[in-house]
Amino acid sequence: MPETRPDSAAVTTAQPLPRGCDRITIRALYGPSLHADRPVVVLTWDEIHETSVPWPRLFATVTDLAIGIDAPDLAAAAQADGVASRRHLVACLAQWLDCRAAPTPHPALFVTTTRSGIHSAVAASFIDEVRTAEILSAAWGLADIVLSRCLAPAPAQPPAPAVTAAIRQLRETGTIRAEAGTEFGMFFVLARHKGIPSLVMPHTKKFLLLGEGASGRLMQSTSNDRDSAVGTALAIDKFMSNAVVQRLGLPAMRHVMVPAAAAGALDTVAAQAAREVGFPLVVKPVTNGKGTGVFTGITSVEECAAAIREALKYCPRGALVERQIAGDDHRLAVAGGRFAWAVARRPAAVTGDGASTIRELIDRENARRRSLTGADRPFQSSIDVDAELTAHLAKQGLSLDSVPRAGEAVAVRGISNVSKGGTYEDVSDRVHPDNRAMAETIAAAFRMDTMGIDYMTTDITLSWREVGGGIVEVNQTPAAGTNVYVKAMLAHMFPERAPVRVPYVIFVNDHAGGATAAWMARARAQGYRIGSLSATATALDDEPRGKPHDGLNERLLSLILDPRVGLLVARLTSDDIAREGLLREVVDKVFLGPDVAPEVERLLRSRSQEVLPLPS
Repeated sequence: MPETRPDSAAVTTAQPLPRGCDRITIRALYGPSLHADRPVVVLTWDEIHETSVPWPRLFATVTDLAIGIDAPDLAAAAQADGVASRRHLVACLAQWLDCRAAPTPHPALFVTTTRSGIHSAVAASFIDEVRTAEILSAAWGLADIVLSRCLAPAPAQPPAPAVTAAIRQLRETGTIRAEAGTEFGMFFVLARHKGIPSLVMPHTKKFLLLGEGASGRLMQSTSNDRDSAVGTALAIDKFMSNAVVQRLGLPAMRHVMVPAAAAGALDTVAAQAAREVGFPLVVKPVTNGKGTGVFTGITSVEECAAAIREALKYCPRGALVERQIAGDDHRLAVAGGRFAWAVARRPAAVTGDGASTIRELIDRENARRRSLTGADRPFQSSIDVDAELTAHLAKQGLSLDSVPRAGEAVAVRGISNVSKGGTYEDVSDRVHPDNRAMAETIAAAFRMDTMGIDYMTTDITLSWREVGGGIVEVNQTPAAGTNVYVKAMLAHMFPERAPVRVPYVIFVNDHAGGATAAWMARARAQGYRIGSLSATATALDDEPRGKPHDGLNERLLSLILDPRVGLLVARLTSDDIAREGLLREVVDKVFLGPDVAPEVERLLRSRSQEVLPLPS
């Protein structure tokens, strides 16, 4: 299979090339090109006589090889004349591999093929360009196995193990897909729908760049680069974050910290904490998250000591013992420094039917949640049966074999975290203005652009000044979870009519460079910091950028990632564009020089907001 490196440099093969094929490359194109109307990873090779086989022979061979591909999966490989070519087979196999290797249902991979002269190409859309390159490489290798059997008595290697190995490798390398159910995918897709440039940082599988230049945001989950590292560290430490909330004059929790050094005298410590705080109690680790090691509804010293012992296993810094207050747990989300939404969070529960055991009811509820698709799925995590769940049932005099009455609701956990099976109800339009302001104040004090504040109250429609309640936790991310909340975050981070792109200008066939240099000088005089590139150079103002051997797409990317760039200018030849595409999805202005290839000019005019003749 070809070595996969998604850049513009030639990629050599790791095994002998199929007969008649030469110069195989895999590279990423970040803008429209002669291959496709969108960013793609493109696999290209030279083939003087295009390899093709009759469709019936291809189908019979694939059936004989028993590699799991059905006729519908191969249908697109058949052309009108009943012949299947190598490039169409590679395209079909790429789509089939992508579906087989993806962890969950996701949008189909867009794949297209082209052939010009001796040059063949298969181009595939991408979110994670590295993974798409791996898929194309695997598809090429499997197509070679199939074609070898079609054209010769025996394949070069056993086919079924090769397919299995390819799928396993693709699964193990991981993927970033725009499936419903991942915040990453929702941000990517919804940002693009909003016209915000979206770029997955290569090789990271965690980071996403939304927007460009000074308005761009580098994101991980729902956090972005405007969230303070100090504020994040404070939020993780529940003892310190509670102290900040208290100093702000807001409703903090009353608690006692038990250091790990007190593990040898927990009965005494638990008794002291209970006297100071008062039952009922909550015990939780100082720095753990997602509800792990949290115990609620504690009503005895013995219970408290046991809970502290468990909580200390999750955090060497210590455990917190705090008074459990009445009410529902509400997550108040802040994005762009402003209140964005709120949800009431409730512990996982099942409803009896008078015949089923709690275990059976949990299994039935989990099956229902697994059947959900789209944006609802993140808010419906499974209810896992573990020691914490059985202990919570035991406190109610129940077990997994108990049969609740018809219509009887049974809380199977004491905490409301979604990771523990908790559920949510949107209450955004019911939050009292004082409570909204409270959330914004906390985020500002922690120097955080985005934040999730967990507020316990009996009535979210009333001010905290009236009903009290308490901030039980602050979180460095609000955890969006659905399209609705991702859209709300994007609206706060990127207000309407705010710039989200760096203007992009192309000079075509300005071979001497005089027109480009004169135009850039006038732009600099207006205060722009200019990122420029040509076939031979890349620079931010006069500072060289990029590696000389990198392709144009990679060198332009090195400029887009720099928030100081206020204007992008590319001096390209017609051949550059034919080979590398437009480098970006939107072109603001094009200056056309002489002798531009007709197909290149059509591409430029179709994707540019303004096309002008090259200044003399």
